[in-house]
Amino acid sequence: MPSAHPNPAPRAVAWSLGDDGRRWRYNVAVDAPASWQGATLTYQMHDSTRAPIVTARFERGEKSSTFRVGIFAAGDPSHSDMRFPGFFMLPVYLDQPLENGTRFQWSTAWPLDSTRNLREADQTLGAGWMWGLPHLLLETGRAKRYEAVVKQWDQVETPLGKEAAACIEVTITYVEKGQTQAVARDTYWYAPRLGAVVKAVREGEVPDESARRIAVDLVDIQPLPFELVDSRWPKDKIATNLGDGSVVAADSEFSPDRLALVRRHLAAMAGPRLAGKRVQVNTLVTWYVRTLQAAAIEQGRGLPPIPVEEYFGLPKLREYPYWVICSIDLSVDNRHMAGRGAVGFRSETPEFARHHQEALIGAVNRAIDKKL
Repeated sequence: MPSAHPNPAPRAVAWSLGDDGRRWRYNVAVDAPASWQGATLTYQMHDSTRAPIVTARFERGEKSSTFRVGIFAAGDPSHSDMRFPGFFMLPVYLDQPLENGTRFQWSTAWPLDSTRNLREADQTLGAGWMWGLPHLLLETGRAKRYEAVVKQWDQVETPLGKEAAACIEVTITYVEKGQTQAVARDTYWYAPRLGAVVKAVREGEVPDESARRIAVDLVDIQPLPFELVDSRWPKDKIATNLGDGSVVAADSEFSPDRLALVRRHLAAMAGPRLAGKRVQVNTLVTWYVRTLQAAAIEQGRGLPPIPVEEYFGLPKLREYPYWVICSIDLSVDNRHMAGRGAVGFRSETPEFARHHQEALIGAVNRAIDKKL
């Protein structure tokens, strides 16, 4: 029987900048050519200015080749010439909670003009898998349309043991000038805790693939990822003027988003110690503070005023007219870790991205110091 998914239904993990060097290795099984038996695909992330670049290394026996898969971002033009190894890009298109019955749709261009020689090329190519045909131009009216649905949740064997994975069935329709030329059916098992497709099966004869059946299984991830779960209260994600000279910043003001920055820094500072663990973000709040001229501030009705420095927890508050303060609370293995970072500045037009990142990194460092 399929297992129930975690509650609430998780979303796909969008790997972000900072995952540079992480590798996912899959065993590959095909119905033909026979020379591909025992083949593997190893994907790797590489940082770029906009979104990670994905490359893959295809190995069979003593032969190997490395090719660029594309940009890890939904709708990127690089997805147009992806053959079956493009299954690795699936998470970027899963933009809704993974409830049973949830549907997803997307499409890419279909640039392959003729695939008569694919079987021969894949059989005889030095390492195999002629990844794309870059000399062929895109043609109007040619597209691959993807229709996906979450069918159920299963327990699937992974490098971390059995994990809950969404079983997602995908119908790929090859369309030319309004006419269906071919249909393939893929089944993917996506494990949110690993942020990856852990198993995939392709069945059907299509114009841009020589094999009629292809199956892959994830057998290794290096370094092992950790799961980052956003457990913040909704009020911590919206802008709020607190009326005391400070304003809480909204999630929408951050690019890249705060959780991506937290995950990136945790991976850099404590990745090996967090491998395979669940990291829960209970609190992540950023304040903009204007230093008050008054010596003290009212706490509330019936309470005595306290020094402004004590109220904001900043003994050196008056050294700067403006501050960015970040507070974070994390849970790992039932242990709570809290930290706070603060950056003062003098300009009324702050370098927001830099000030925020410095405050956030300071908060994370204090949270994990001596506790991980």
